[in-house]
Amino acid sequence: AAIIMQGCHLQTGNRIAEGQGLSLCFYLMNGGMEMEELAKKINIRIDNICGGFHYYKDGNVLGKSRELAGEIGQFCSYFLQGNVFGMEDGEYEKLQQYVVQVLEDYMEALKQQDTVYMLDTLDYGLRELLNIYIDTDTGETGHEQGNI
Repeated sequence: AAIIMQGCHLQTGNRIAEGQGLSLCFYLMNGGMEMEELAKKINIRIDNICGGFHYYKDGNVLGKSRELAGEIGQFCSYFLQGNVFGMEDGEYEKLQQYVVQVLEDYMEALKQQDTVYMLDTLDYGLRELLNIYIDTDTGETGHEQGNI
């Protein structure tokens, strides 16, 4: 299913954020710089957690992920405040369900102390939400800031 909002395209499923200009549409509509900066900050930390594990065999994935709880909660709560995006009710409900599923996966990975589950949740669940506010077409992910 696709979510259409004032010329922006948001796709649910494997890729939640698709389409040129989506980040700009969300920036202009709601949240602006604050959400964009928070998304970038979380994205850099996810890069460091996942990259640290894959490249440097850093086994502290769960500890570092736990440290992200406040920022993740703040970021995700924005999507659950109500339909501030002006989306159709059914499509907004799908977005809410996706956000809730990401949060449930995060909590379950911590509860089970499952590193692989956490890596998957951060890299393929949460990052899809972050990409709404990050211009992935320019490659702006924090790598150019000396991070992994």
